[in-house]
Amino acid sequence: MNHFVHSTPGRLRIKIPTLKGNPIGCQAVRSHLDSTSGINSVITNAVTGSVILHYDVSRISEGDLLNLLHKNGVVDVTRITTTDPFVHETLSKAGKVVQKAAVSLVLDRVLGGTPFSLLTVLL
Repeated sequence: MNHFVHSTPGRLRIKIPTLKGNPIGCQAVRSHLDSTSGINSVITNAVTGSVILHYDVSRISEGDLLNLLHKNGVVDVTRITTTDPFVHETLSKAGKVVQKAAVSLVLDRVLGGTPFSLLTVLL
């Protein structure tokens, strides 16, 4: 399932198919994000499956928001589609961070306890 993202500075709208027809899921996302520093408001819509975030760009970035949603299992950053060039750039950076973390984890598991385990720290 793809997630469609539209963004303007201070506002991020995400279509999340798993939230469509899911008011409990919408409430869970809203409850989690309401307590996040830098987010001014969270609006969810179970009819459309969308989340609209209004945020303070001086306190939190769009990339931070997408990573937060990804870490909490709400959004898969590899499945986001958009027409916004800024979002493309942000997702590219987020994807590189996730990829680097995954490679580091695998190397740590494989090389853990060996002299080569120092390599995982350098990544």
